[in-house]
Amino acid sequence: MDTITIYVKARAEPNCPDVVPFEMPIFPPHRLTAWLVRTGHLQLDREASQQFFNHFREHQVPWMEESSEETADFYPYGLYGDEAEYTATKEKLLVILISYPLQTSKKVWATRFPLCVLRTERIIGPQTLQPIWDYLAWSANCLYEGKWPSKSLSGEEIQSPDCGQYLCSDKTRFRLTECRGDWKWQVQIFRLKGHFGATNVCHRCRASKKDVQWIFTDFRRNASWIQTERTHREFLLTMLGEPLNTLVFVAKFHHRLIKFDTMHGVSLGIGQFTNGSALKELLKINHFSGGDNAALFRDAYRSFKAFLKSHKLGCSQPLFRPWMLILSGEDYGLLASKDPKSE
Repeated sequence: MDTITIYVKARAEPNCPDVVPFEMPIFPPHRLTAWLVRTGHLQLDREASQQFFNHFREHQVPWMEESSEETADFYPYGLYGDEAEYTATKEKLLVILISYPLQTSKKVWATRFPLCVLRTERIIGPQTLQPIWDYLAWSANCLYEGKWPSKSLSGEEIQSPDCGQYLCSDKTRFRLTECRGDWKWQVQIFRLKGHFGATNVCHRCRASKKDVQWIFTDFRRNASWIQTERTHREFLLTMLGEPLNTLVFVAKFHHRLIKFDTMHGVSLGIGQFTNGSALKELLKINHFSGGDNAALFRDAYRSFKAFLKSHKLGCSQPLFRPWMLILSGEDYGLLASKDPKSE
């Protein structure tokens, strides 16, 4: 484990003006990956890896342009960031992890490994996160080369007999193939100018909330915004805020590696409208029993829980309440639920 200097709030208070340096422990991805392989915690399936890259090549994905011979020695991995509440007062931790998408284990800790952890309340923005990206980008390029580095991030010579040697005995190299996280995370780390809170709602095309020429609610196969997808060069020039996230300098990085937040897109978008509209129609035909709205929603919840039990499903969705169904005079409803399994 290494340490890097980052700058954080002196106290975990929203308006704390004081900034202090902090030596944050961090696992270098190349060193962690080499250890996982050496100890057998990470099994490298070269056939599955080749099929993985061939799949994206056959579908002409922009970030996969090399021949099969050029990718024969590579194994994919991803970087992932998320926040989690850890106290009763809803204080949060930010965790950055490395993941290996070809691992078949269903156990979270067999496929995702934390690189660093930081209290969210002490983050002040780029001053805090930029040194982390610098370090991870340096290590990611070591993974791409598949060799132990001979120089540190600061350019100092590393005195070790391993310098220049392969990370793995079979000379496997590793390639970044996905950057995952929710939309809040993606916008924060890349400082995206196209996002859910902007008029231009997408970092990959010109889909817009207001411009009817590229309106984002046009879901036709020939929607006009489909023809406005940005090239990687256009993305780098127009969609990133300063300072640049150093991950864009990782070998073979492409903006298409920034994965869409499909979980929230479905659960807080499609799922909310599907659930809300279904509940609205069921209430309209008196499917549930009860003398008032609160009783109707309690009966709907009992029916929902019975459905979950009969299908052996789990869900943390709390009791349905009338205020959760938002109608606003529209022909459809929206069910204000945040649990992804409620869909």
